[in-house]
Amino acid sequence: MKYLYLHCGHGRTGSTALQRLLKKNIKSMAKENVIYPSHNGLSKQILTSGNYELFKKFDFGAVKEGQSVFFSRETMWQEFLQPDFITELENCEELGFRIRVLAIERDLLSFADSWLNQKTKTSSIPEINKNDQKYAFVSKFKIKFQQFKDVVLARGWAKKFYSYDDWMANPDEVFLDAFGFHLPGSLTQANRSSGSFQTSLVDWLDTRLGEGERKRSQWEQRALKLPTQPPVDEEALRRREIDFLIRVADLQGTEIPDLDSLSQSRVNRSIRELNDANRVDILAVRLIEECIV
Repeated sequence: MKYLYLHCGHGRTGSTALQRLLKKNIKSMAKENVIYPSHNGLSKQILTSGNYELFKKFDFGAVKEGQSVFFSRETMWQEFLQPDFITELENCEELGFRIRVLAIERDLLSFADSWLNQKTKTSSIPEINKNDQKYAFVSKFKIKFQQFKDVVLARGWAKKFYSYDDWMANPDEVFLDAFGFHLPGSLTQANRSSGSFQTSLVDWLDTRLGEGERKRSQWEQRALKLPTQPPVDEEALRRREIDFLIRVADLQGTEIPDLDSLSQSRVNRSIRELNDANRVDILAVRLIEECIV
């Protein structure tokens, strides 16, 4: 029996923690006949701990009986809506692979809150103002993710979908239930210390350059000298973000339980993180542009 394991996200559900643990345990997984194709994580297109970029280049015909292959990407669920991707999976089935899919589903309002926080940190001031575009994204996401679920369940590629709360509470058991094997190391511990896009970048730099050299690197020094974002109108930001979340709650058919507390925490979080996160993201762009890998 051969298995093709696919971790498909979605975003804001702890994908980075899983991907970092997968990459850390490539050799241990290989001893259990699970192949995790790997790259160095940095390209002109994307900084990622996942490996889906290698899917189309992978030689599935070379996989022997008893071996399995694992791919992960937080946006891979979107590929299931493309006929060409479904054809590729059908070809894998013809080669003898059984497909198992893991996708974590986060409550729409919780997802929107987390996604909004990320967008606020990494967007320019004019982009932050575009509530209609944000709402359109979340509305479309809700519809498309349901379509993905329908495809996977109809094909028998997953027996169920797991909630974000269950995943965060006991990720090791969810992983075992979805894929049928234990991942070396603790996903519970990895979730607690997963960090973020920025953390992954710093870890990668520390591995390549060493912490001391990384701190002295021209890229980091340039990023630290970048100007901060223009001052933010806190009240206007609060109104925009709360209006967005109220609309998402209405889309989901629920209510926001404590609007005052949420609004204050959102403003505090957004203002506090906006500038520092933006600097590190620009550092990532500098690294990619200058092709230091």
